Amino acid sequence: MIKVILMFFNILEQKVYKKNSIIHYKMVILLLLTTLFEINCQGKKSNHPSVKKEPSVIIILPGERFVRIKVELARTESERAKGLMFREKLEKGSGMLFIFEKPEIQTFWMKNTYIPLDMIFIDSDLRIAGIIENAEPLTLTPRKISKKSQYVLEVEGGFCQKYNIESGMKVIIEGLNEL
Repeated sequence: MIKVILMFFNILEQKVYKKNSIIHYKMVILLLLTTLFEINCQGKKSNHPSVKKEPSVIIILPGERFVRIKVELARTESERAKGLMFREKLEKGSGMLFIFEKPEIQTFWMKNTYIPLDMIFIDSDLRIAGIIENAEPLTLTPRKISKKSQYVLEVEGGFCQKYNIESGMKVIIEGLNEL
């Protein structure tokens, strides 16, 4: 690729010298630098915060509507064990997505969790398998549904009622293949 650029530069340079113009010469250098910059930038991912995509879950609602939830991810055993413990509030439109390796009956509790939560259990086909609404904070009561799920989304209590979220609804997890 560099060989092609150098050949291109030589051809343009010959034309510049024939015209004997400093302006044309500067244009050629500018063109070369721009080309090199573009080649250097190709294939690189941006680390700029505004470009970085945050993980989110989209729940498809009736009538071609949807609700998007910005999520923190709980992928490891320790992340899942801690969950949303010790949080005094949950940002509006946000939650935590628990990711499990395979579909199983998932059981949760509210130990050291200060805020009521809705738990949305999602199966491996990315459909809502069941919901537990307004789980009481600071309790050790096991909470589960009778169906297997591979993901569990915890959101602020009352969220499911507010958006009329029900079992069977389709879910999209943005960036799932990258997780």
